[in-house]
Amino acid sequence: MDTTIIDNRILKSITIGIMLVLLFATVACVKSTSPTSIKFSGKVLLHNDTQDSQYDVNTYEDITVAIYKTVNPDTTWARLNREFPHIGVKATQDIIFDHRFFTPEAVVKTNEYGNFEFPNLREGRYNLFAFKENWGGQYMLDIGIAKNADEEYQLENIITLYPEISMPFFAETDFEFLSSHVYRFEHDTVIFSNISVNPKAILLIDPGVKVNFVDSAITVTGDDYWKITSSNSFYSTETNENILPFSYVKFSGSTLNSSLKNLIFDFSTDGLSIQTDQFKIENSVFKYNTSYALNVLCNKGVIANCVFWKNPMYGAEVKNNILIGNSLFIDNKDACRVFECGGLVQNNYFSNNWLGLRPFLSDIEIMNNNFDNNYVAIPLCAADPAIMLNNFYNNKIDVELNNYYVHQSIAYCNPKVQRNNFFDSEIYVKFKGTNSLYGSTPPGVNRDQHYPQNYWKDSDPYNRIMDGNYPEADFTFVLDIFPKSTRKVNGAGIN
Repeated sequence: MDTTIIDNRILKSITIGIMLVLLFATVACVKSTSPTSIKFSGKVLLHNDTQDSQYDVNTYEDITVAIYKTVNPDTTWARLNREFPHIGVKATQDIIFDHRFFTPEAVVKTNEYGNFEFPNLREGRYNLFAFKENWGGQYMLDIGIAKNADEEYQLENIITLYPEISMPFFAETDFEFLSSHVYRFEHDTVIFSNISVNPKAILLIDPGVKVNFVDSAITVTGDDYWKITSSNSFYSTETNENILPFSYVKFSGSTLNSSLKNLIFDFSTDGLSIQTDQFKIENSVFKYNTSYALNVLCNKGVIANCVFWKNPMYGAEVKNNILIGNSLFIDNKDACRVFECGGLVQNNYFSNNWLGLRPFLSDIEIMNNNFDNNYVAIPLCAADPAIMLNNFYNNKIDVELNNYYVHQSIAYCNPKVQRNNFFDSEIYVKFKGTNSLYGSTPPGVNRDQHYPQNYWKDSDPYNRIMDGNYPEADFTFVLDIFPKSTRKVNGAGIN
């Protein structure tokens, strides 16, 4: 036989063998890297801790359990958490996740024993929400589901739901909001008593409803968050990006000295109103409030380590003496308005707001803050604040001056602006602003201004200063920036 034919047959056989080996290797590789289906199970119980026998149950079936992918935090918020971990609060799932905004991966019902099962999940991190009408709802957040030996994941903690507590029109005895319980405000309510709040309590307020705490000393225990939110779509797995807001929550009392902490406050029209002698609010988040988020009127107030995020109108509005420190103001229209008061705004970060910090008829001190990517960082309105040791980055306008009509005369601005860093904003200073509270046409100053010892990144700062020397100016007041710093001011910005 021709040896050439034999060699060709051998070569063909070897080629086919190699192809089969590669095929089997490819199939094995695909099989080994394909996502594994994981069964995830758990248990929900109903516990009647009230005296109401209608909540006595002998079955735990028909409880809704929905599972969602964890959500990524706002990129600006996450960046600031990394760069300034001592400012604001961390954007964790219990703060940024609300099931009403997202489509669940799956929804199941419990059986008569309260057991539930998701048979086809992939590895990853998940948020879980369990609820039953009239029994409240509870979250289990940031659950890591990973493949194990038998491709099964059992939720370690049993979820317990308690009867939803319907709040009365009036309450005059001391009241405690218990941990992991849901309280429903279906009508306007006035509470004339001291209250205490435990971690993970949820206060659900129906759309349009007002809640007033009068002469109520408040005590908040623990380090976990508690929540005040709208009841709209709470007992639902349908996505709703237009949640109907409740009206407001107000704390008032002439002799009340109290503090709030660890509060998540969202989906109101007029926000949280504080009208007391002294008040402190800390480690709290205000988001998605359509008109006001926080309104503080007290003789002495403190706002510390708070976050104001995505409030489409006003973030914080404060009056009288106030200390605002270590807080984040992100993606609000009018982030912080300081009315007719003294005090200190220090170590805050204002980013992506239309208006950052707006002093009105105020001589407040504004120190060691960062203003980044706002349309107007500081729009003064007939105010004389001390603006010192701040950093301004990439704003449309850093400092804008507006006048205001007071008793048939015009009040102007005359701030002290020293030792700040003005970096890459489009306009450093604008004398004739467009953001007076009630509209104005004259410039915001009635005299020449002197802002010395600032660092201006532009080699010719007057290119970015809209004073009387700016082309087409219809006034004559000018800004003197000398002596100016030739290098960045040390110690400016957040400490």
